[in-house]
Amino acid sequence: MDPRPPRNGLSLAAGAGGLDMGLMLAEPGFETRCWVEWDGEPRERIIAAQRAGYFAPAPIWDDVRAFDGQPLRAAIDTILAGYPCQPFSAAGKRLGERDERHQDHPARWNAAHILLAGR
Repeated sequence: MDPRPPRNGLSLAAGAGGLDMGLMLAEPGFETRCWVEWDGEPRERIIAAQRAGYFAPAPIWDDVRAFDGQPLRAAIDTILAGYPCQPFSAAGKRLGERDERHQDHPARWNAAHILLAGR
């Protein structure tokens, strides 16, 4: 029997769930219990993966600024957070902080802080 308890994650800026899938493979028993992803296409991929049984059914928020992690505080022990690399990628327009995909960065960390600190 595995002595480690199950791990329960919150995935911020989840994309299509690549970080989550990697952690599930590396850490048997890990499940993402809540997702936050603003882009519709990756959200649809998460939903399809949930329906196919790759991910456990879990709620998906579309706006990290509206997400309140406090009710999940006791249930979550792992926070995954993707960061949109497109604003800074050499292959992109290099808009940096002016890129709309960068705009939710402070809100993402605020959501994680609320969850961890219980504020």
